[in-house]
Amino acid sequence: MTALRIANTVLAVLICAITIKWALVFFKPDSVEPLPVKTAVPIERTKSKPEPEAVKNLPLFTPVKKPEPAPIVKPVAPPINIDDLELKGIFANTENPKLSIAIIKVKGSSEVPAQVGDEIKPGVTLNSVGANYVILSYKGEPTRLGFPGRIARKGTLGSATGSATPTAIVPAPDDNNAPAFSMPPQRSRQASIPPRQLAPKPNVRPDNKRKSRPIVVAPALITAQPKAEVAAVSTPVETTVKVTEEMQAEPAPATDN
Repeated sequence: MTALRIANTVLAVLICAITIKWALVFFKPDSVEPLPVKTAVPIERTKSKPEPEAVKNLPLFTPVKKPEPAPIVKPVAPPINIDDLELKGIFANTENPKLSIAIIKVKGSSEVPAQVGDEIKPGVTLNSVGANYVILSYKGEPTRLGFPGRIARKGTLGSATGSATPTAIVPAPDDNNAPAFSMPPQRSRQASIPPRQLAPKPNVRPDNKRKSRPIVVAPALITAQPKAEVAAVSTPVETTVKVTEEMQAEPAPATDN
């Protein structure tokens, strides 16, 4: 009986296996692609570490804390257009440079004398005055302006006592409208005057027996004069010489022994 039961069980299993196999052959299901499997990534690895500066500006303990504003970049000032400016003259003061004056002509206007610190045109000021150039300032940017094809001469203004005496002025080249400044007159050398000379005395031989009378000779100036004046000056000398000769020709008086 036991062997019969085992044989029936084995036959039942075989019949089921054959049935399932043929069922799969005739009733095969459609092939379906498997879904891709997504790998889970930890959330901690996806977060980037904050930079130290960002953490510093975060309101960790005070909710009203705000990050520092970004620094303001100042725009660079454009260079000065010196094409419409022309340097005409310089009046430099070596003792006090702030009192120096420069004459600058703006295109389309007349010449204007400006002192250090004055505004030449909107936004352009006179910063300093040199020997043959000036320094202009436009929004803090210095620009040099010189003479157009000419070198200025250095001059001074004023003295230790505060008196202003101009010593050198540089006018504008080839411009009839330039302001005229006059140089202080220089003292011309005085013509040398020859010293006075006495007319030559005549040679008079001394007389032992008679004392000669004193002869007074009038002095005469020897200068570059016309012939008529020379003759007039020499007349007293000739008269004196003639009187002396007549006195010598007179006989000596007899003396008693």
